[in-house]
Amino acid sequence: MLVAKLIQCIVFGPLRVSERQHLKDKFWNFIFYKFIFIFGVLNVQTVEEVVMWCLWFAGLVFLHLMVQLCKDRFEYLSFSPTTPMSSHGRVLSLLVAMLLSCCGLAAVCSITGYTHGMHTLAFMAAESLLVTVRTAHVILRYVIHLWDLNHEGTWEGKGTYVYYTDFVMELTLLSLDLMHHIHMLLFGNIWLSMASLVIFMQLRYLFHEVQRRIRRHKNYLRVVGNMEA
Repeated sequence: MLVAKLIQCIVFGPLRVSERQHLKDKFWNFIFYKFIFIFGVLNVQTVEEVVMWCLWFAGLVFLHLMVQLCKDRFEYLSFSPTTPMSSHGRVLSLLVAMLLSCCGLAAVCSITGYTHGMHTLAFMAAESLLVTVRTAHVILRYVIHLWDLNHEGTWEGKGTYVYYTDFVMELTLLSLDLMHHIHMLLFGNIWLSMASLVIFMQLRYLFHEVQRRIRRHKNYLRVVGNMEA
């Protein structure tokens, strides 16, 4: 908490109402699903395992919240062409630090997976990949925005770069999350439980999101094709 407060003071300053609300929603949603995961899917029995998973998820939720805050602040700053570069620099520096922290998560996941088995490794790898892709997505969007700010004249290709960055990253996130939930369902063998119901609902949502994103992409290609014709 002290680290998060220090980062807020140095990088962000006072948070806007929408930023606080997004953080609150993200936090409680994360806690709910990880509670289901620990006690419904893994069915953890020992105190040592509970402590291990709680420490792991504490690190993850910190990264997720920081990335969410960076994303919200980037969207706010990008609307104003008069935003000082120092503000962009602080947020981008934090994002790079978050990406390096994700590399540290990969090392932790490799060591823990080696001692606790392949399923644990797969679960931890999926979680670390999800936060890594989210971080990389915001960094790429930031790089495109800063390039546009420092580009002389109008950058006609910006919209295409932004679109394909969003498309590839969103589809990657959805696919990773989908495989992660399928693994949870198969590993836990929890076909008739509250945990299975929650996972099935999330799987249904993710599957429909993948379909919706692909349909949107096909419509985009059709519109671009018609405009070029």
